[in-house]
Amino acid sequence: MQLRVQLLQYNLGCPTQAAFAWVVSVTVTRNAFSFAPTAVSFPLHKLKFQYKLPSNPIASTLLQKQRRRFLDDQVMRHRIHFALILLLVGTVPFTVAKGVTAFRSVTWTPQELQSGSVCLFAVQLEGSPAKLSAKWMGRDVSFFQGRDGHEWYGLAGVDVEALPGVYPLYVVATMPDGEVIHLSRDVQVGPSNYKTVSLRVPDRFVKPDAAALRRIEADKQAKDIAFSHQIPTPEWSGDFRAPIGSVVSDSFGTRRVFNGKLVSVHRGLDFRAKPGSPVLAANSGEVVLARKLFYEGNCVIIDHGEGFMTLYMHLSRFKVAEGQKVTKGQEIGLSGATGRATGPHLHMGVRWEGAYLDPASLLSLTLGNLP
Repeated sequence: MQLRVQLLQYNLGCPTQAAFAWVVSVTVTRNAFSFAPTAVSFPLHKLKFQYKLPSNPIASTLLQKQRRRFLDDQVMRHRIHFALILLLVGTVPFTVAKGVTAFRSVTWTPQELQSGSVCLFAVQLEGSPAKLSAKWMGRDVSFFQGRDGHEWYGLAGVDVEALPGVYPLYVVATMPDGEVIHLSRDVQVGPSNYKTVSLRVPDRFVKPDAAALRRIEADKQAKDIAFSHQIPTPEWSGDFRAPIGSVVSDSFGTRRVFNGKLVSVHRGLDFRAKPGSPVLAANSGEVVLARKLFYEGNCVIIDHGEGFMTLYMHLSRFKVAEGQKVTKGQEIGLSGATGRATGPHLHMGVRWEGAYLDPASLLSLTLGNLP
């Protein structure tokens, strides 16, 4: 906001010729203001205040005294106005700043991130915006409001193939009156060391024929539809749990060489599991896919809201259907070895806004009683 006030100060040394105009520019921002008076000279006749002195000495003396008194009154009046303007300027910052929304802090857990890391952003504010959102690593971060009303949380992560570096988090707070406030914080992402392993699978999974390629394309379309599903609010509650009570047989991010030729990145976590072992939902959400796919075998995808999904592959049997709501710990299927698998196991994947994240990072993240 900018105020522009013009005050007049008369030149008493030559009252019939010139005066000064003090042009006061007051620029007020949300937390500060600037005050810049500028003196501008101009002819007095522009004030429409001009006299022609009479030839009679007595009358001339009386008129000069009256004019002097008039000018003194005008100067005093403008000085009073000037003082009132200064008082107004002194109070403007406090008036504008009252109720101002400011960012108190922006933090993330864990503090040290690397490719594949799942993280929880926490933003504290002084006021209560109507909406909070952010952009990070080219992806939208959705935030939900904490119970105290002043802290907002967003679940996000670093893709398995992201390079080390500094990635700014751009936060946008939208106030109830429509005002938008911005903030930026640099987030450091460190390197990860992934191993390379060699595996043997049937040749049809390395060199699929024409029929298999058509099926793979159909599977891709089905997955794209499932991944495009949108739930604007969190369906999950508290910590994510392991889908099966067994040890991990292969870690996230491993570079795999199939039959000495095909190289791929392992975008999930493999759990050892006897055929027919119960597989549980890691958290609450909605089943957006439950069908047999070429590579994944019998696959279930659960949307947990705000772009966060978990995937369960190589199942021997489904216990849920597409469109069904599930709760944390609910049985969604039985483990198996369907699809491109070297033996019975459960593959768990985590996907956020197109990025594949380390399930171990999600399972170790403390979310308490959120959201």
